[in-house]
Amino acid sequence: MIPFILPVSLNIHTRSAEAAAIDWGWDFGIVDDEPVLKRDKILWFAGYALPGLDKLQLELVTKFFFCLYSLDDLLQECVFEEAMEFFHRWEENSYYRDLDSPFSSVWYALDNVMETMDKLSDRPWLGTLRVYLGDYLQARRWEYYNIKKGIIPDMDVFTVQHVYGSGIYLAIHFLKLHFPAEEYPIEWAEQRIARILCLSTDLKAFEFHRKTQSSQNELVLLRIHTGISDAQACRHAVNLITMMLDSLLDRMESTRQEADPRAAWVDQLLLLLGGCMYWSEEDALRYGTTINGINKT
Repeated sequence: MIPFILPVSLNIHTRSAEAAAIDWGWDFGIVDDEPVLKRDKILWFAGYALPGLDKLQLELVTKFFFCLYSLDDLLQECVFEEAMEFFHRWEENSYYRDLDSPFSSVWYALDNVMETMDKLSDRPWLGTLRVYLGDYLQARRWEYYNIKKGIIPDMDVFTVQHVYGSGIYLAIHFLKLHFPAEEYPIEWAEQRIARILCLSTDLKAFEFHRKTQSSQNELVLLRIHTGISDAQACRHAVNLITMMLDSLLDRMESTRQEADPRAAWVDQLLLLLGGCMYWSEEDALRYGTTINGINKT
């Protein structure tokens, strides 16, 4: 049990964004099971993470994360060569000619939503979004390759790649739509939040990953590399999360008390952290699966 209560808010446009994303998803062929999408509130991730976005912004961001969820779903079942082809095509911006590929729908849906992102902000913001998306897909490819080839990664490399593959930096970048560039560069807070979220989801998914012999979990890797017990690995994770949260909240409170102009940015980061954690807990029916790079357990 982690002794912290974090703020949570749900965007008022979440239900309409979900409906718009599902209608759009049918057009691109990425809706596999609409009742499951609604039952598990899979498309509410952006609504919890980004409660301050307006209606148009939330719809576009919900579509964006819908694409990442669809990609995650495909990676669970696909042929290795098809997955690697998708990552290569996206990196090379090479359109699919063979529409029978299971990944072609995700490719075109993601390409479509990225093209519409120019409605949201300026070129520098869009350029950075593409950089973060590239980092995300590279990390997902790295993780997927490890899983399929049975590679046990080093801890240091894993923690870096795991953060990029979580999608959290993408969510934080969408948060920056409401803040001028000079007001939000608090990298220590962004990095700490990403680290807390990744370790928290790995803690929740530890038992599942241990039973399925998946090494793509920080606690499982800790056991492999150090030989500690399950209980010790869990205690280590809880203690580390508690320590990081305590430090994060203290520094954020200092920012507020010093009347730092970035205090509003700090508050939105806390809402993002609380929202991501709440969303991952709200409906645990998809235990053991990955959504937007985050284990919804």
